[in-house]
Amino acid sequence: MTDLHYLSATEALERFRARELSPVELLEAVIARAEEVEPTVNALCHRFYDEEASLLRWCRQLVYLPEPSVLVVSGPGEVRGEMRAETRSRIDDGGTGVGLAGMIDSLRLADGLKLLHLASAASLAGQESVRALQGAPFPVSGYTGNVDWAQCALAEVVFLDMVLDKGLTPERAAEQLPRLVRFAGAESLPGSPYRPAGFALVGPDAPPAEATQPAPVSRSKLH
Repeated sequence: MTDLHYLSATEALERFRARELSPVELLEAVIARAEEVEPTVNALCHRFYDEEASLLRWCRQLVYLPEPSVLVVSGPGEVRGEMRAETRSRIDDGGTGVGLAGMIDSLRLADGLKLLHLASAASLAGQESVRALQGAPFPVSGYTGNVDWAQCALAEVVFLDMVLDKGLTPERAAEQLPRLVRFAGAESLPGSPYRPAGFALVGPDAPPAEATQPAPVSRSKLH
């Protein structure tokens, strides 16, 4: 069986019913084809990885993407300079630790990368994050606080919209964000169910980030 990625939905269903093809085989063929033509076609703009090597290998491919791009890495998050690669496994949905230093190094030659955003709790907290960010050739944004998913979603919709749609630089958008979404900053708000997110952006020419220890995670009713 070749060129399964060219099958129409009707042809695929006929093969499923005849037990000539399984949905898993078809999905694997489509993913394999998408990886062959990446990043030229950009067939899959959202990807989920269950181990570090695959994520870093894909990051290195961004060097071939000519147009400016923003990379958002999402996951449950973990302190000590690690991200958590998101996994769809029902057995272990916690993910696999991915070193921030390794991710930055794998993206170092991606001249078109406009911003790396770490959408994870305490993604920029701790000494290891500070060391990993030193010498990053592109802006890196994230959180020094233990934000929950609702805080991330609310802050990032505004921040990324300013960068991707309103044309602001990441630095300018980061400056505006705490004014527009007040809990995104470092100050506690009286009566707010959200703890300060500690949103931060570190640029290639900025001084080293100050190490912080994350506060207890915010527990909104939406969490």
